Amino acid sequence: MMASFDNLHQVGQNLVDLLLDRINVTDTQVGPPLDDPTIGSEAIRVTLLWVTPQPMHRNDLPMLTATGARTQPPVSLSAFYAISTYGTGTDGVPSQAYNLLGQVLQTFHSQPVMELPNPVTTFGDGRLATVHQTTTAELMEKVFTPFQTKHRPWALFEVAPIQLPHQNAALSALPVVKPGGVQLAPPDVAVLPSIEQLTPRAVHLGGRLRIDARYVGSPTHVTVAGQRISAADLIVPQAGGPIFVDLSLPSAVGVTAGSHDVIVAAGNLISEPAPVEIVPPPTPGLDAPLPAVHSLASGDLVLSGQALSTTLELIIWPHTGPSASSEFVTLPLSNVTSTQVTVSAATLGAAGLRPTLYRIVARVAQHHYTPWVLLEIEP
Repeated sequence: MMASFDNLHQVGQNLVDLLLDRINVTDTQVGPPLDDPTIGSEAIRVTLLWVTPQPMHRNDLPMLTATGARTQPPVSLSAFYAISTYGTGTDGVPSQAYNLLGQVLQTFHSQPVMELPNPVTTFGDGRLATVHQTTTAELMEKVFTPFQTKHRPWALFEVAPIQLPHQNAALSALPVVKPGGVQLAPPDVAVLPSIEQLTPRAVHLGGRLRIDARYVGSPTHVTVAGQRISAADLIVPQAGGPIFVDLSLPSAVGVTAGSHDVIVAAGNLISEPAPVEIVPPPTPGLDAPLPAVHSLASGDLVLSGQALSTTLELIIWPHTGPSASSEFVTLPLSNVTSTQVTVSAATLGAAGLRPTLYRIVARVAQHHYTPWVLLEIEP
């Protein structure tokens, strides 16, 4: 519990009140040390040296009064007081000064905590603690040098915790809770987007990447190699389906070759990153096919990519894995350019493909294949 005062002088006056009650020295006051430490008459001076903030109260919130009003938090302090004593006999020996200092120490040792208000002290409300501090020769020099006074019997005390009121006006009262209290609605469970696979796993600069992901609603953006590609530049053929990213777009111009992360965002949520390899030209590679579904009745199959001029054939097999070696199907090409390969409708029709999702690679040289891409075949 903190001790509250109207001003800082009241704290020192409370110490004086306690000393006057316990020690029979009428000349006990708040103020600087006396200039002459060898005066004959008995005296006690309570001198404020410095104050420090209470660290645990730096970020206090407004407080509620008994009526429910809010007040600005007070300043919370620790104050450090030097209590010096005086009294020299006719022989010049400051025996009474030493005696008084001992009584001061006994007083605060016997009553280290003051509960305010009480019959002895004049000011304050709450609990005020007084702690005798360790004193070193270095500290003594720092204390008495600024005063430019001679040494005299003294002790250092920390007095805390002290609160002084905020000078701003009180805040408005908090709104009254409606009858029945606050009703909490059921929590909303947010599902993070997740990337299931990226194809091709090595995509060429300027190529097209397919992202199979789970997400709620619509993707708001995709980040590739730190480049944010907005929803307007994404291709999503069907709600909740694969996302296609064209790396030739202006928004992807900062994507460079190397191993990079891909992140999908939906609403305010983002997925964990998934790795993809961006390869430079002239590495052969197929783009993720778009449209993602090819009907056998729609004609030739045309796939785009880069460095495809040496392509010998396409090899296709079910994405879930072949059930027999016969499901690995080699497709001869009817046309080949550096950026496109074509399989005729007749060849596709004769291949015996069933309606399902397939993986496709291009064989561009002996024992050299491009990364596979996904394409769904339907009748």
